Amino acid sequence: MEKFDFHFKKTYNPPDFNKYLNFTNDQLFSILIGLIDGDGNISKWQNITIVCHKSWGKFYIDLLDRLSIQYRKTMTKNGYFSVRLKKDVYL
Repeated sequence: MEKFDFHFKKTYNPPDFNKYLNFTNDQLFSILIGLIDGDGNISKWQNITIVCHKSWGKFYIDLLDRLSIQYRKTMTKNGYFSVRLKKDVYL
């Protein structure tokens, strides 16, 4: 928990992305894959969408920007943060 800056009730308490600045892109991709496994889905059309508590929005934006992954962010009508990764980036 300390290494990755995870806190209890992580649904509402994202890590500080600044703690990840010394991670390599390979390590950050591994973290992204784990987060997709937990909060995301891959549709049959190969779209990757992540939906999470709005408190995670900045973390995902910082992570995707660092990895130069294009995305589209929105807020759902229920107040959740949603980000869709552009398919041509990861295929």
